[in-house]
Amino acid sequence: MIELTKPYVPLSEAEIDKIFALKKAIFKGHFVYSNGGHGDIYVDKSVITLWPIPTSILCRDIAWQWCNANIEAVLGLAMGVIKLTDRVSEWLTIFTGKKIPALYTEKDDTGKQVLKRGINEMNGKRTLIIEDIVNTGGSIKNTIEVCVNAGAIVVGCHSLVDRSSGTVTAETLGVEEFISLKTMTVANYVGNCLLCEA
Repeated sequence: MIELTKPYVPLSEAEIDKIFALKKAIFKGHFVYSNGGHGDIYVDKSVITLWPIPTSILCRDIAWQWCNANIEAVLGLAMGVIKLTDRVSEWLTIFTGKKIPALYTEKDDTGKQVLKRGINEMNGKRTLIIEDIVNTGGSIKNTIEVCVNAGAIVVGCHSLVDRSSGTVTAETLGVEEFISLKTMTVANYVGNCLLCEA
């Protein structure tokens, strides 16, 4: 276990990799992603969020990086990110001493992300968006739109893993900052898949 020290020392890349490795969260093979692309690496964040301590350790690191950004609300993309959102909000509250709500979007009947709960907690608030795995950034853009429509000021986005191979940036998302705990370069074939041919 990584002890909480003062001043806080962020996790090293090796420590983050160790947590993923211990929970066997990264698989290699041939996978079809939710966006339709094919790739050779799959990250199963659910095997990490299943366990409160590793989840809390990673979320503490996320929260620490936003301590000085005056975050007033944390919002997660869909129900699958609830655990991450709750922990990040909890650690930001501990680090800053401010009461910071944890919210999340849900899918409506058309599959679009919507905010059904806590809308009043978003209005005028500097908001941090939390995502688990980033591929194309499409879901984040949709969620940013939801936040803006709710009156929120989207400060930035933080993901557990960025496997967009550098195609998703703060600029492409239209936010001040986009950070990931772990960045991966993976194959993402759309159309002719070399993995299928092999």
